[in-house]
Amino acid sequence: MRSVVSIALATAVAVQLVACNDSPLPTRPPEARPSKLLAIGGGIPLPTPTPILNPNAFVAITAGAYHTCALRRNGNLYCWGSNDYGQALATTSFRCYPGWCLTVPTLVATGVAQVSAGYDHTCFLSGSGVASCGGNNDLGQLGLGSLGYGFQSGQVAGGLTFSAISAGQESTCGLATTGVYCWGHMPIAGNESYWTWPVIYSTPQQITSFAGYKSLSVGQEYFCAHFGTPPWSETDCYGENHYGNINQDTAQWPNSRGIMLGTSLGNSTMGVSASADYTCANQASGVVLCFGWGKEGELGNGQLGQFWQAQLVGNGQRLSGVTTGTYHACALDPNGLAYCWGAYQFGDLNAPGVWTTPAPVLGSPSFVAIAAGTNHTCGIGTDNHIWCWGDDAFGQLGVSNFGFGYSRVPVQATDPTT
Repeated sequence: MRSVVSIALATAVAVQLVACNDSPLPTRPPEARPSKLLAIGGGIPLPTPTPILNPNAFVAITAGAYHTCALRRNGNLYCWGSNDYGQALATTSFRCYPGWCLTVPTLVATGVAQVSAGYDHTCFLSGSGVASCGGNNDLGQLGLGSLGYGFQSGQVAGGLTFSAISAGQESTCGLATTGVYCWGHMPIAGNESYWTWPVIYSTPQQITSFAGYKSLSVGQEYFCAHFGTPPWSETDCYGENHYGNINQDTAQWPNSRGIMLGTSLGNSTMGVSASADYTCANQASGVVLCFGWGKEGELGNGQLGQFWQAQLVGNGQRLSGVTTGTYHACALDPNGLAYCWGAYQFGDLNAPGVWTTPAPVLGSPSFVAIAAGTNHTCGIGTDNHIWCWGDDAFGQLGVSNFGFGYSRVPVQATDPTT
């Protein structure tokens, strides 16, 4: 028996040796090990770090007739230019010929969420939506519950809070949860006629109860508001239709006054900018439409005159971020370079004369946003500097050396130190 066992064992060993030499046994694959990233926190991937946003980055810019304001992400509001009515929101008078002005961007308010400059007044919202205004109040455009001239400011009466605000030529409007409210000289349906002009309102008056609007822009005695997202968006305009500025087929002034509605912009509008006598709108397709009175080429359609229906700017040139000044309009091309059209007066366009189609601004940096005033334009550069060009008679270019005159090319405004 002992010999049998020995033979069997020897045979088994021999078989194993043959197997090892001729065909190696398959090895067990290594176990999949979780990565260190997955192993941390019980196998849940780490979240992508949230980018740290620059609190000093400029996020909004707005221009009045002869003043400009810009807002930083941290809520600091800076204004410069004409302050003869207090529209630059400075409580101290800064004297410069031919009027009071701030020649450099000056900190005028903190905790601001939104700002809009009108012709000679400025309004802004706090983080909680409380509206405050300052500047000329001869027609109640500050909404203080009273009228007056010069250096008036305070919270808008009525206790409303707003998600958006826009200051125009002689009035201001805001978006509330219960609709659109306006104050100043703004036609209210049934309350005004050609023969009783002007009717003014020193406190907010409800224009429409529709609460779905997301943004609005106030012109002269009218406003346009936008809601929705293309391909289901719309821009509605309310107010006086002096020259087709609310995109109606026919004029309604001076035969009648009141609320009228323009509806022929289609359903792909991205935003709108209203001026005194004309209006422009961004389209989802990357073009700009303008309508109203293009007496100085403000419609950008290659012609002068009055157009009731929307006109394609620059034969369909790709533009966005349109802004309407008193006599000129500007927008940005896909690279952020500025193009303007309309009347050249003090360098707000790149050569003397009337430009009926968009012309490139000489020396334009790349912008993220621009704002046009009466004879000047300012913008936020991708470098986070403010750049301005045009007339500087009131310091609205913010270049610190009063008497600068005007500039045909963008010049860098003085950087705020606070």
